[in-house]
Amino acid sequence: TDRARQKMARPRERPAALVVVLAACMAAPCATFTTTLTPARPGVVVDHRRASTSRGGGLRLAASKGRDDDVEDPDEAARIAAFRARLMSGGLDAVAKADTPEPETWARRAAKPGVGRVLLGEEAFFFGTSDLATKALARVGLPADVRDRIGPEFADRRKALLPAVLLLDVADGDASMTSGVLLGRRSGFILGDFKELDFGQFLIQPLWVGGPSAPPPGAALARRTVGRTSKQPRSQRYSGDAGDAAEQRRQRKSRGGDDSASSTSRRAEPTGILAVHPYSSDLVPDAVRLTDDGLYCGGDWETCQDLVERGRANPFRFRLYAQATTWDDPSDLQRELDAGAWRIADVSTELLLKDRERGAQVWTDIDAELAKTDAAAGAAES
Repeated sequence: TDRARQKMARPRERPAALVVVLAACMAAPCATFTTTLTPARPGVVVDHRRASTSRGGGLRLAASKGRDDDVEDPDEAARIAAFRARLMSGGLDAVAKADTPEPETWARRAAKPGVGRVLLGEEAFFFGTSDLATKALARVGLPADVRDRIGPEFADRRKALLPAVLLLDVADGDASMTSGVLLGRRSGFILGDFKELDFGQFLIQPLWVGGPSAPPPGAALARRTVGRTSKQPRSQRYSGDAGDAAEQRRQRKSRGGDDSASSTSRRAEPTGILAVHPYSSDLVPDAVRLTDDGLYCGGDWETCQDLVERGRANPFRFRLYAQATTWDDPSDLQRELDAGAWRIADVSTELLLKDRERGAQVWTDIDAELAKTDAAAGAAES
């Protein structure tokens, strides 16, 4: 604490902006978002209006230094710094759930892609030399030369880069493209590091990188983004104790509000932030069910904030992603599957939302559970 006081007492120079590239490796062609961090007022933003395409930098965020410097009380500043360190190490959720029993985790092979299923990248394909592999690497935000720079002798490093994609849409009669979010790609930021969006109860949540692509504004994926810009007024909030979705809808309607999917939070300009969580549409209106195991995407964001504020939802059970991984042409994914690029798996909600220490990989955890399932199936057959 004394060291923190001394550090806080020293004047700091504030550079105009520090450009931070959010990508797993070197530059890859992908859509970018640009914004400026403002330490004086936590908020968050990834704004589609300022999206641009660049071949030089992946997802970029311009950040000011000294995020905690504006806290006047040195003890409070030291506490926030320690809290941030614990959060970014990946251990906060484990602390929050320390008194709960270890949940069951599992993964099973599946025959074909589907909403809520996970694609697990295969090393032999992604570190191969085919043109199809090169395109697939770009799709998940990795440069083609990663295969040359990380040789077979670096097995652990290769596994750390292998993609795992949670599918949110699969091209069929309702969806024109297949899309999902990369699992386990850290951005290095929390939502409170940004100012243009207001995420209220989620300011200390990590922001994850869902992929290199910004889905078209009219796509189903874009319509399910959450949060709102700080310039948009927040509608009146239900202040009762029950907190159930039906009562919130009734109260909103009685005030003359729109109870449809185009209510204030839904007709707001897309933020580019996708939320994956375990809270059903009975609790969070408009949440889209992804799996039979209780995994959901999106939903009415004001309700989410109200539930967290009243202690009825855990903010650390939400995973918030910037951008996505997309297959605009459904045949592209099929070609990758035919080439052995992906294993397809049904994965438990607890395994997907599991708290992991920094360095632990979602891909590795799912691969281990699949190995257990395969071994058990083999033993049963013998």
